[in-house]
Amino acid sequence: MTRQRFFGFAAVAGWLLLAGPLPAPNCGSGCGLGRFGVAAGDTIRLNVFMSPEGPPSAPARSCTVKMAIVNPPAALCTDCTPALLAGPTTITLGSGQVTGLEYPAGGAMQVLPFVSPEGPPNDDCRLLRSSVEVYDSASLRTRFLGAGRRLSPEGPPVTPAVPDGPPSFPHAGLTASDTLRITWFYSPEGPPQTPASACTVRSAVQGVSVDGFPTMLASNSVMLMPGQTATLSYSDPTISSRKLVVPRLQPEGPPTACRQVVPTVELVDSSSGRTSVLLPEGPPN
Repeated sequence: MTRQRFFGFAAVAGWLLLAGPLPAPNCGSGCGLGRFGVAAGDTIRLNVFMSPEGPPSAPARSCTVKMAIVNPPAALCTDCTPALLAGPTTITLGSGQVTGLEYPAGGAMQVLPFVSPEGPPNDDCRLLRSSVEVYDSASLRTRFLGAGRRLSPEGPPVTPAVPDGPPSFPHAGLTASDTLRITWFYSPEGPPQTPASACTVRSAVQGVSVDGFPTMLASNSVMLMPGQTATLSYSDPTISSRKLVVPRLQPEGPPTACRQVVPTVELVDSSSGRTSVLLPEGPPN
């Protein structure tokens, strides 16, 4: 594969069909992925992932989404039409599947990637998450990575709301020169515990198979005490182009202990050890 509250604007149909003027923004509780600048030599990739949350015995879930990447007008106006750069494309995702849309920039411009649910209201769409990365079209190395908010359909949920769950990080493309590193730190801040409680943390790096489902690449499980750190690193010097991967993190243990454990995810140059992308995450709820 190449590399609701709506992302972007609520009136997505007018954008995707380019059938009329740009609608006024209506982000509700906040837009997900915003507009940002790129330059010649950059490739923008929009990833959409359907979280496999819930017990294995739960009914199969799916959501149909339409996604696109556009060049929005420089300023908000009532008679402007955005330039469509990539898409629109429509696809149905099942639990655990991921898809993407890419656009190679030919010059300096502002871009806005967004996703909208398609069809009748579907509570399964609450399991969708999206992210965006910008990578160098020549070296294929990621230079920017941003996580979007969970997508959700309009109106009240049909079923009980999905809990926030463990920390969530976006998909990213790795080259043969990159290492993805997960780090957990058990902060000793806060009142001392007598005795101190341990928190077990599980880390994994998953790839994406040709059918969009995850494949396990690396994993570990470590029990931490206050002040301790655990890491998991993954690299593959045999990658010929880009490999789409996603970090998976799960703290386990007493909430009073694990809420002090803070994870981060890095993309690191395997030769120099220099971090190019750092994604911090606050303590789990």
